[in-house]
Amino acid sequence: MKYAVIERERKFLVNSLPKNFETENSFSRIEDRYIIGSRLRLRRIERADGTPIQFKLGQKYPVEDGKYEKVLMTNIYLTENEFALFLKLPATTLSKRRYKYAHLDRQFSVDVFENEHAGLILCEIELAVDDVSALELPKFVEREVTDDKNYLGANLAT
Repeated sequence: MKYAVIERERKFLVNSLPKNFETENSFSRIEDRYIIGSRLRLRRIERADGTPIQFKLGQKYPVEDGKYEKVLMTNIYLTENEFALFLKLPATTLSKRRYKYAHLDRQFSVDVFENEHAGLILCEIELAVDDVSALELPKFVEREVTDDKNYLGANLAT
């Protein structure tokens, strides 16, 4: 816990995005590798053209069991060579395109999943610890799934 930071995040299921959403907004591609037998996630983030942006090794777990709105998160930023070393570990994978979406002065992330999860769309927002203001959601949000374990990245990857 010494190096972990608290992340407050809420997650929502999206039925469908507005027309032209994906063509009007830029995205980054994220590949997550959940290392089997651990709480570790290896993440590669790249631009839409495939140029790498960032490599990280992290772990994320709830402060209180079953409550995923408040989690402890630790990240180690890696070089591409260090990242390649961790690729040798057995893992399950999850790929998505992440779009940034501004709504009423708030920044949301919209994740459009690929491969076996094509069609799944989640919308997330990170909140500041002292953020107690009401959260007005984009109209395309269907329902909150923050504490639904089915929508955790590690569970989706398996």
